[in-house]
Amino acid sequence: MINKNKIILTDCDGVCLDWEYGFHTWMETHGHKLINKGLYSVAKQYDMDQDTAKRQVEIFNSSASMGFLPPLRDAQYYIKLLAEKLGYRFIAVTSLSNDESAQKLRTCNLKKLFGSDTFVEYHYLGCGDDKDEILIQLANKYEGSIWVEDKYVNAEVGANVGFDALLMEHGHNLGYQGNVKIVRIQKSATPKYTVDWYVKWLASLLILSAMSMRGVVGFEMIDLVLSCCGVALWLWVSIIWKDRALVLLNGVGLLFLLRNLLERLWV
Repeated sequence: MINKNKIILTDCDGVCLDWEYGFHTWMETHGHKLINKGLYSVAKQYDMDQDTAKRQVEIFNSSASMGFLPPLRDAQYYIKLLAEKLGYRFIAVTSLSNDESAQKLRTCNLKKLFGSDTFVEYHYLGCGDDKDEILIQLANKYEGSIWVEDKYVNAEVGANVGFDALLMEHGHNLGYQGNVKIVRIQKSATPKYTVDWYVKWLASLLILSAMSMRGVVGFEMIDLVLSCCGVALWLWVSIIWKDRALVLLNGVGLLFLLRNLLERLWV
């Protein structure tokens, strides 16, 4: 028996999953260059007409990529926390695609990232479809439950039919000034418990270990080796994050460290 007070209805893309990252990566591999980052409209992002942009989204949403989208920043940590520690269960409401294969891939992706029994219902709509009707239907059963969205129009619909609506903060909804009570969820700057999260901490520990040996006679070589490893790992993280300032800092720093290491080896 599902406890209605422990149910959270949620959109997937832009709330649970980093659809934007997956889409931009997919577009790049298909020869499309991102022109205007940060805009909500795909047509404006890639300087193409609306019909072409819509078709690209439909193709992507029906592709095998739906089985491999990464979690959105801290989503994996907090959804697992709510499910495993507090007993919440989630209902997915997503305008993904009518393609059954894509739907199965998304279901598998959500189970893989958040746990096999975290999501108890999956409601799939056509690509970009409005959610008015499905939210009205679900309100008959789950009225008063939490509803999480990143598109303020859908958040408002949920609030109007009786859900406790929360708006996941993104650049495209920062200017929202509606009358419906919407709670913005602040997101941390970096992901947690992903591969890059573990690598950045390992890299930091290596650098700190190297610094602890700095200036100690007889430990110069260990200092250099640990520093090279730590900075190299931070360079990898910087590339994953696409942070040019960190790439520059760690890239140049690694070159200096390697130069010093080679000089010592040749002495």
